[in-house]
Amino acid sequence: MDSHGSLVISSGETSQNAPPHSTATWQVTTDLIRGELYQVRVRAQNPYYWTEWSNIGWMVINSAPSVVITNPNGPDAYNPTLILDNKRPAIAWVQSDGQKNYYAKMYIEILNEAGGMVYNTGWNAYQSTTATTNSFQVPTDLPTGVPLQARMKVTDDDPNLWSEWSNTVWFYINMTPTVTMNVPSGTQANPTPMSPTPTVSFTQSDPDPNTTFTKYQVQFINEAGNTVLYDTGEQRQHLQGQVSVQNASVPKDHPLPAGAKVQVRARAFDGFVWSAWSAPTWLLTNRPPTGNITFITPIYEHDTPVFTVSVFDPDGDAIDVTVESSLNGGAFGIIQQWSGVSSGQSKAFTYGPLPQGNYTLRLSLSDGKGGTFNHIYSFVVLPLSIKGYVTHTPEWESYRLLWNEKHPGAPRAADVFWAGEAFELSATVTDTGTSATKPQAVDATLLETGEQVALDSSDRIRFSGQLVNPDHAQSLRSGQAYTFRFRVHWSNRLVQTDDVPVNIQGSMYDVIVNQIRH
Repeated sequence: MDSHGSLVISSGETSQNAPPHSTATWQVTTDLIRGELYQVRVRAQNPYYWTEWSNIGWMVINSAPSVVITNPNGPDAYNPTLILDNKRPAIAWVQSDGQKNYYAKMYIEILNEAGGMVYNTGWNAYQSTTATTNSFQVPTDLPTGVPLQARMKVTDDDPNLWSEWSNTVWFYINMTPTVTMNVPSGTQANPTPMSPTPTVSFTQSDPDPNTTFTKYQVQFINEAGNTVLYDTGEQRQHLQGQVSVQNASVPKDHPLPAGAKVQVRARAFDGFVWSAWSAPTWLLTNRPPTGNITFITPIYEHDTPVFTVSVFDPDGDAIDVTVESSLNGGAFGIIQQWSGVSSGQSKAFTYGPLPQGNYTLRLSLSDGKGGTFNHIYSFVVLPLSIKGYVTHTPEWESYRLLWNEKHPGAPRAADVFWAGEAFELSATVTDTGTSATKPQAVDATLLETGEQVALDSSDRIRFSGQLVNPDHAQSLRSGQAYTFRFRVHWSNRLVQTDDVPVNIQGSMYDVIVNQIRH
């Protein structure tokens, strides 16, 4: 009978031939429902009478236990339980049984995402416990970096009566990445010299296949370790593979302190977890070189001045030097270069001969470690000149003026000479002041005859001399123009000239005879 007393099955009146005080059995002839509660009673008959019904005996048909995995507990491949740095995780579960409280065997299988077998316990793994909770640590390394699924079955004390499959759970084993600094590579005692805006490099590694590094962060910390001088913050990246190299730079508008020891560390994110900070490496921020160009002014055209470049590097680094020049705002061109100049050393060079104009020099220094220096110098190359004059002597000037009074209709200009009169020659050259550039010689030449006169000066600015040749009265033709060429030889080897024309009209005898008559 069922628990309510309704008849389920009966043996009916069945013959037996049992002695007094004996035991008997009857095999139920149909399957009863597992887990259901049943009432059992029996009566017997001797040759004469039936007994009363026996006491009620209760029984239940043993049913399979059930099991639920509680850890890991990811619901699907897209939301797996994340397991960090453990290739042999524990599987935990809750088990129950409606009739008994003993669990003999278990079977666990772990599959990949496609359902392929990765690991299983086999069907003869025993837990042999009455506990309703239990766990099992996988005894072999499971693959990392891929979704895995697990499910299981258990038995009670009937080792052949297996539960249904448990829930299927998903998990993902991820190994924490590591980071190693490449640049700088120095120690605190021997830091790597670098620019105050350095570019550093690090290697990020992860044993998981199909790793994609999605973020990184780099910090620059002072020597005492108590101040972050610059922090990149969490920067995005997308580098695939188990090993990759990443770079990071300090921006130009946020330089590190010059001449400071700085420790650098980095970390990386693999999409699941951040690595630990790398072991710090050390750099020494480079201090830039300084320099200067000195030269003597004033500078005049065709000079070849000496320029002296002095350089200094506070770190004692060798310096590469470039000097460029621009004339009148034009393009710069290199006029001098040196490599590996020692700090504190001076280098001299000459530049010229220079045409006149406005010059700009650009001094560029580099210590090869990111330290640079640039400076602009301006100077003017001044012009040199000579201006010649041909005039009458005082006596002949008086004759000219008297002529003009007597002949107002045909006056003689100042550049009109009588053939044979003396030529008063003078020239003015540039006053170069304190410059070493000076006139070395000044002369005047009557080009048509080749006659040359050296001019004298007491101040090296104004020069004078005289050309007197009475034969000019016959050799110079009236009505023709003649040219005196004034010439200056400068100490810088520049030669300049100035041509002054004169006109010949009449002969000196016209004046002399006229004076005699009167």
